[in-house]
Amino acid sequence: MSKMLIFIVVGVLAGAGIAAGVFMFVVSPGGSAEPTAEPTPVNVEGKLGPHITFPSRVFNLRTEAGKPPVYLKLETLVEFETTEEEWAFVLHGCVTAAPAGSPCKAKEEELLHHFEEEIGSGRKLIEDAITSIVSAKTLTEVSTPEGKEKLRAELMQAIHELLPHPHVKRVLFIDFVTQ
Repeated sequence: MSKMLIFIVVGVLAGAGIAAGVFMFVVSPGGSAEPTAEPTPVNVEGKLGPHITFPSRVFNLRTEAGKPPVYLKLETLVEFETTEEEWAFVLHGCVTAAPAGSPCKAKEEELLHHFEEEIGSGRKLIEDAITSIVSAKTLTEVSTPEGKEKLRAELMQAIHELLPHPHVKRVLFIDFVTQ
């Protein structure tokens, strides 16, 4: 009878030890039961974070029946969210008109170069999406403020589908001329 009791006690203790180990290493990694908070994106009004500028290009817009060809000259800038401390330092520390040789401006240029390297071939994917979406539009679709906003939203959605991370913050039209 006492051997049976010893086996039961040892079995219960072993089961409790296994259960505690599973809880600590599988259910609650890092030993913390509380979820970790997502870092807050860096956002400084009037300043651009990580971004890619797509230089001015001329697009053939979709022609409406019986109308002459229409062209759109468009320069696009796509800004992405960041939570990186280096970007926070640059965005909070640089003034908009910083001289070209300033250390803060140099750091911003370094970060932009690094960001472009991280995006890599994603740049070409974004450029292709811009070409496909813009060239499918008519002059009527892009000539109103509402049309431009709809175009921005379509571009943001397409870019997000191509590159879910980093998150697209906004799409800016730097140059937008129709002819």
